[in-house]
Amino acid sequence: MDFVLVTNPRRRKKGTVGKGKNVSKKNADIDKELWSQEALEKKLAKNEDRFHVERYLKKIRSLLEPQALQFNHCLSLGLGRLHTVTASLQLQLFFELQSIFKIPSSNCSFYDPAFLEDDIQFLQNKGFTILRDSPKLECLENTLLYMPHCPTSLYEQWLDVYSRSEKQFSMCGNNLQLYVDNLPSKDIKSKYPNIYRVCQKKLYTQILFPEFSEAFAFNDLSFHFPYPPQSDEHPKKTLPEKTPSTVADASNVAEHPN
Repeated sequence: MDFVLVTNPRRRKKGTVGKGKNVSKKNADIDKELWSQEALEKKLAKNEDRFHVERYLKKIRSLLEPQALQFNHCLSLGLGRLHTVTASLQLQLFFELQSIFKIPSSNCSFYDPAFLEDDIQFLQNKGFTILRDSPKLECLENTLLYMPHCPTSLYEQWLDVYSRSEKQFSMCGNNLQLYVDNLPSKDIKSKYPNIYRVCQKKLYTQILFPEFSEAFAFNDLSFHFPYPPQSDEHPKKTLPEKTPSTVADASNVAEHPN
């Protein structure tokens, strides 16, 4: 069945001329207020009351501070539109990591093709660098990669870059071990050989983040960094196993900024 456009043959009533323009202008004003810098600041503050995020971040700090890690730079990828619930929570986690490792804002770079001008303005006001083009895949010294809930292929690409200098790779992102646990060995070895290799050989220390049932933002996240040099008197310690769960790719999930 075809839809037929029906028009009213009668003359438009007096006073309705230009009404459509006024409605559009009103909607634009609402959108501007909804996506404003002030609205985002309020959302970040509201997260504490809504999700008790500060309590969660303190747990993360207690896990990471004893590791005595140092980073001079941070590259954040795929964060998404900052007004969404997931991205705003992940941004607060980023702020916590920046504080733990004392990384200057001027040394923090963000890239996401989904960013719009309001996202860019907010991050620039915080002193961060916004990359307009996709960053070059290269081994970055003393740099933390912040990649929560990115596509599996992106983790594979970065691991491939660091395969020749594995001691430089540190990342906060999806728990890579879950891909190995949840996918058939044949598939993971053929599609993501670097993920399979680092997990099978246990090339990195992995700190699993605690569960966060209030929202999806921190599901299955972990911190990966190289094993520190150890002598024979101090053998490597293995981390406790975690029950595998399904890793979801949230990179294309759109949310309303409530």
